[in-house]
Amino acid sequence: MSLAEHIQRHGEAASQMIQANKGVRYHASGMDLGHKGRSLQKISEYKLNERMREQNIKQQAGFSAELVEEARKNQRNILEGNKVRLRTTDGIGQTNHQQYDFVEVDENGSVIPASGIQMKFLGVDKAGRYTVIEKIVKDPDYKKYDTVIEIPKDQYDGAVAYAENQAQKLRQQAEVLRSRGNLVKSEELEAKADQYLDSVNKIQKSELTLEEARNARLHPDEFTAKEVLGSSIEAGLQAMTAAAFFSGTISMAQNMMAVIAGEKDLGCAVADTLKTTAGAGASAMFVGTAGTVLKASMHTSKAQFIRCLGNSCAPTVVATSMLQLSKGLIRFAKGEITPEELFAELGEKSICSLAAGLGSGLGGLAGSELAAGIGGSGMRAFGSVAGGVAGGMVTYTLCCALYHNISRVIKEEKLVQERRKYLEAVCASAVQKMDQCRVWLDGYQEQNLRKNQCIFRDFFTRVDAAVAVNDFDGICNGFQRLGQAYGYQMQFQDYQEFDQFMRDEHAVLHL
Repeated sequence: MSLAEHIQRHGEAASQMIQANKGVRYHASGMDLGHKGRSLQKISEYKLNERMREQNIKQQAGFSAELVEEARKNQRNILEGNKVRLRTTDGIGQTNHQQYDFVEVDENGSVIPASGIQMKFLGVDKAGRYTVIEKIVKDPDYKKYDTVIEIPKDQYDGAVAYAENQAQKLRQQAEVLRSRGNLVKSEELEAKADQYLDSVNKIQKSELTLEEARNARLHPDEFTAKEVLGSSIEAGLQAMTAAAFFSGTISMAQNMMAVIAGEKDLGCAVADTLKTTAGAGASAMFVGTAGTVLKASMHTSKAQFIRCLGNSCAPTVVATSMLQLSKGLIRFAKGEITPEELFAELGEKSICSLAAGLGSGLGGLAGSELAAGIGGSGMRAFGSVAGGVAGGMVTYTLCCALYHNISRVIKEEKLVQERRKYLEAVCASAVQKMDQCRVWLDGYQEQNLRKNQCIFRDFFTRVDAAVAVNDFDGICNGFQRLGQAYGYQMQFQDYQEFDQFMRDEHAVLHL
């Protein structure tokens, strides 16, 4: 979150080139300032006469140069904290201004007096003459150039040298004429030499070269993407430097205390400090770069609520969440952490802070519109702040509740899965025991069944034979053998015992 202001500032700065490409202008707050001039996209669609292709491209590249100049100067002002903004005269509705191509405006959009600037991307002719210098010096209406004239920065040094060289030549010629007594012509050449020298005071370097202006005309999208990426990387590098210094200082203090306490040796402490510093710097660079790109994109959205959302901490939180999510997903894909650990690693703070950022942006937009409807446009700022606070609080609270419920569900699911694994193990063990019992019972039953079949076959054979010959003792013997086979002693061993039993009125039959 310490990068939030850094990302806001660099993101708004980087968005200037996107605005130039799209043909829009937005205030730092996201308010549409209106733009009536050209865009890099429209200029790239201008027709070219094939017979005069190069000449057309140079002329149209001058139009593109104006937009790039405006974007780069505004970008620099934003990074420096300067509230002044540069606008093309076409952009504010002063089409084809006779004297100025740019004017500066204050934070309220009012033109600052005497801030007009011209731009001339005229190049060098075949004779080596700098066209812009010649135009200033030889123009009959020379005095109208009462302001700064910007030229390609790669031509500035050459133009200055050319003007000084021409002035020196004219003074030498004037000296020769003066020695011959031609004072009038000599004075004319001296005056012309002064004009050449004075032209140096009227020119200054622009923010781009002639080649860059040409690329912006021919390839506006690629040129814009390169500019935004370069600005974002620069933001990331600055964030990395600050984070590395801050984290490195803290880590050094912590590790030195550990060395003094005898918890670490010096080599381990140095290694830990370097690791912490490098890690913090790398993370900050990713967040700074990605957050700047995201902020720049959101700041140039056609949707007002997206622009308002970009003014919240959302770009920073999204970039931070992307970093944390990527780390977690990589570990999860490698099988190093479980889904529960992944969710916990993302953390309540990062997820809920992201939701709060989104809610704050939407709440600010809604509050602004509601306040304007009730109390007029003067209440927009108050409504935006109040709505942003309310929206952030509500969404943070709801997200926290949702987060905790999801965490509980994940934990309960894990417990259910662990319980199921335990029950499956118990069931598997029971099935194994049952299989063992079944095998034993099958074997036992098969073994005893054969034995029983033999016993009963022998019993019926003996009884049948005894009955056939009325051998009562044989019948008793058969039953006696059957009983002995199952561990039972028969009550009658022979006919005599049976006869005595029948004669005894008090005898009892045991079954």
